[in-house]
Amino acid sequence: MRASIQVNEAIRLIDTFAQELVLREQVPGLSITIVFQDKVVYLKGYGVREMGKSEPVTEDTVFQLASVSKPIATTVVAVLVSDAVVTWEIPISTIDPEFQLYEAYPTQQVTLRDLLSMQSGLPVMWGV
Repeated sequence: MRASIQVNEAIRLIDTFAQELVLREQVPGLSITIVFQDKVVYLKGYGVREMGKSEPVTEDTVFQLASVSKPIATTVVAVLVSDAVVTWEIPISTIDPEFQLYEAYPTQQVTLRDLLSMQSGLPVMWGV
């Protein structure tokens, strides 16, 4: 029960903080999702999608994260490695049998480490 109270208090503080960020024009808009005990307990958009425009940020707004997603993905994988769920050297095709590159050999050889360190041989997709 105490954890739920702490989460509710954190949500209140985060909501206030997010509103202040938008009000002080430090960001045009943002979206926050909080997951607690495997359930989404908070999901809200703030501000606008683009500076100078009026389209609001909603719960369904998709943001271009650019390189921000790389440390997040790597941190998640590092936790799985730490928990011995996977290894850095596990082939992607072992995790996802549908994973397929143009040729069979690299499909079987490319690992989590290769993908996360951008050493898979896949082209860099700038602007995506």
